[in-house]
Amino acid sequence: MLLASCEKDLYETGIQNGNRKISLTSVPVHKLMQIPKFNTAYSKAKRAKPDPKLSGVKRTALEEMYNFTLDTVVLAKVLEMSGKISYTMLIKNEVIDPLTFKNLVIQIDEANNMYAEIIKYNLSKAPVKTTQDSYLLDIVNKDINVLVDEYTVTMGLATTPCTYIVVCYQPYSDGSSGGGHTPTSACLSESNNLVIEISCGGGGGGGDSGSGGDTSTGGNNSDGNGTSTGSTGGGGSPGTPPSPNGPNIIITTPVLVTDPDLTTDPCEKIKKQLSENPQIVDELSNMANKTSENTEWGRYKITSANVIQTPASTASGQVSFPFPSVGVKYTMMAHTHNSPAEQTFSVFSWTDLVQMGEMIKNNQIDSNHFVAYLATADGTYFALTIEDPYTFGQFFALSGQPNFDMNIAENRVNEANKYFGELSPNNDPIIKENNTDLYADKKAFLQFLQNNNLGVSLFESNQNFSTFTKLAYNPTTNNVDSENCQ
Repeated sequence: MLLASCEKDLYETGIQNGNRKISLTSVPVHKLMQIPKFNTAYSKAKRAKPDPKLSGVKRTALEEMYNFTLDTVVLAKVLEMSGKISYTMLIKNEVIDPLTFKNLVIQIDEANNMYAEIIKYNLSKAPVKTTQDSYLLDIVNKDINVLVDEYTVTMGLATTPCTYIVVCYQPYSDGSSGGGHTPTSACLSESNNLVIEISCGGGGGGGDSGSGGDTSTGGNNSDGNGTSTGSTGGGGSPGTPPSPNGPNIIITTPVLVTDPDLTTDPCEKIKKQLSENPQIVDELSNMANKTSENTEWGRYKITSANVIQTPASTASGQVSFPFPSVGVKYTMMAHTHNSPAEQTFSVFSWTDLVQMGEMIKNNQIDSNHFVAYLATADGTYFALTIEDPYTFGQFFALSGQPNFDMNIAENRVNEANKYFGELSPNNDPIIKENNTDLYADKKAFLQFLQNNNLGVSLFESNQNFSTFTKLAYNPTTNNVDSENCQ
């Protein structure tokens, strides 16, 4: 399997909004907890005590808001601008309410000054999903409560920092437009960011933030300059917002539950995909018949199309999955390892994994729904799902890429050599194209996945991909454990 593209990686270049460069990434919450600087700041936020004078809100309401629990299923958003880095995470709602959601925002500047606040968004209607995997938000107002403010104390600022929301404005083909969108690669590629000032000059309390706070109103400024002066809430008075490049600016972007039907169970992910896409079932049922051909066979599905598509073939007979256009992601990829059996891998190859890692780096795999299917000339049939795209992508990250880690990179070279004979010479790797012990291949491949915590699940299937069994390597018994997907 090969991939080809000339697309630029938006997450490497950052996003230009006038003279302000904003970069955005999505990271699992548990990964943030492994960053010492963030962990220290988060601990301070959790220890914060409610202060009615700071917020203008009754103590009982504050205590309820301060006693928060993060939703670790939803990815956190990390924004970087002008030397600041902010982390925005979804707070679990104790009561299900489609018209409200809360975010914890933690920001750290270059001097390690920290600021933390909780924002409660109040909506006029439930978020509306657009055709570009983004959501329209009609925000009526926000309640902002400060947890930790080292900016005002340490830096001697005259006023509490202002909070700016980064959203996108972009019309969609379904006719929806004019609203604030949570940033996606589709929005960001157009450089139509809106930075909307919602709280300045007061104590950071709640209340209506004025016209700038309503993302629908701000969205009418499609030139990307959606800042405005609004009331601060909590008894504050309007004032001219400082430059977003100034020292007392907090940046954030709304983080919400984007798919109420989302399942984190990999078995359910496969069953849901096949039950909702009969075309995929038809294609997979024919895939086993294609392994005897002398070239690879493949099919794929992307978010922007309802049809199953066929990738091109290279001169060497491999399928070449194209990189989709910006904002479009893969939800399914299927291919064969073709005949002869003694010259093909019986499991996913190193090249297969590297190319999926490249797609994840470019934000071109919808890991919430993505399944990769494989049929081989050895008579083996597998499916693979990705539950932790950040970990998977980091394992394959190269020097200079945002999530590169030297220790992980060194381990990647050793593991590629040991199991696949890749990246450095090894004439006798554990997994080889001419292996005849297919169980040994399967066990070794599972060892590789689990030893490196790649955040994926592997399933074995029957010939027509109608049944699936989840596999796991058991280090105690040195065998492969299996569990049927019911």
